[in-house]
Amino acid sequence: MSVPAPRVLYSYSHAATGFAARLTGRQAAHLASQRSVLAVVPDATLQLHTTLTPSFLGLSSSSGLLPASNGATDVVIGVMDTGVYPIDRASFAADPSVPPLPPGKFRGSCISAPSFNASAYCNGKLVGAKAFYEGYELELGRSMNEMEESRSPLDTNGHGTHTASTAAGSAVADAALYGYARGKAVGMAPGARIASYKVCWKYGCMTST
Repeated sequence: MSVPAPRVLYSYSHAATGFAARLTGRQAAHLASQRSVLAVVPDATLQLHTTLTPSFLGLSSSSGLLPASNGATDVVIGVMDTGVYPIDRASFAADPSVPPLPPGKFRGSCISAPSFNASAYCNGKLVGAKAFYEGYELELGRSMNEMEESRSPLDTNGHGTHTASTAAGSAVADAALYGYARGKAVGMAPGARIASYKVCWKYGCMTST
């Protein structure tokens, strides 16, 4: 039962109590048979998806949850996607009207890597940035090609940057797409902070992260 030796990838203790590990089918079945184990779920690869956020979530700008949130001040939105590219992006600039420190209950942090300078990129808006690649590389069967993707929170795809700024981007005046639709761009909850968790890579997103 101990051969090959199980390998723990991640340990969870906040939203759920559990862990992600590399196991043989026999080891997983043995674990699932224990009365103290609620469930054993195989890892799966998901693909990126984008939709019309407000209508997808059933939000209205004139009534209900959205206006009642008051811009979601003192809320941290965790975005699990392809990371974030905050370099010279006004959407991720600190809002002077928002306190510089995140809510006291927030336990996240920004992690530096060779291509991601946390002390330079993180601020009162972007309060968390981490990359989770253990399950992804296990699924690949090799280390990722860092010439193609960055083993850091830095977004080399663009999807995570888009979703994070849509969720809680700071107001950007005179924004436009190649000169069209010029106006102010702002996230759904501009008062909220962003914690970007890079769990999606070139070939997909692992559910273990």
